[in-house]
Amino acid sequence: MKAIDISAELSKLVIHAESKNPSNQMDEKKAIQYAINYLKSKHDNGVIIKSANGQKDHWQIKAQDYDNEVDTILQVNAQTGEVKEG
Repeated sequence: MKAIDISAELSKLVIHAESKNPSNQMDEKKAIQYAINYLKSKHDNGVIIKSANGQKDHWQIKAQDYDNEVDTILQVNAQTGEVKEG
């Protein structure tokens, strides 16, 4: 589990196993960065990144609102970086 408090500036993001999407060159770190930027615009409080899974053409990111403990599933397009909920 990767915990990230985005209420403060992110100073360091450590991902132990660097992996790429099977079909594209976007790596896990870049996908998580897109997800965090998207979530910053939606949540004033901290967010916990729970998982990141490479799919055929996108990354599926599971995040949780720190205060409300509500899960959000995001899909990050592995070519464009576009983020969608669901």
